[in-house]
Amino acid sequence: MTDYLPPWPQRRLLDDLTRRYTAIASFDELVSNPHGYRPTLHAWRSSDRLGIAALRAAYDTTQARRGDPRRAWPTTTTSRFRA
Repeated sequence: MTDYLPPWPQRRLLDDLTRRYTAIASFDELVSNPHGYRPTLHAWRSSDRLGIAALRAAYDTTQARRGDPRRAWPTTTTSRFRA
């Protein structure tokens, strides 16, 4: 068992978000990728902002817990998003 992963209910949600916003099958695969992969998580649609923000925060927090220096690539919000 991997101690760095969140509890099961959160992990299930993170797996769903990972599959929705990346080409990777699970959150565990996203954080434990051995090839130095760092995801770029950018919400192109305003409706995706919360999901992307949650996935980015969980990725960065989990990597910190693992002692891994990788974090999601920072992105900037464009003017395409309107409140």
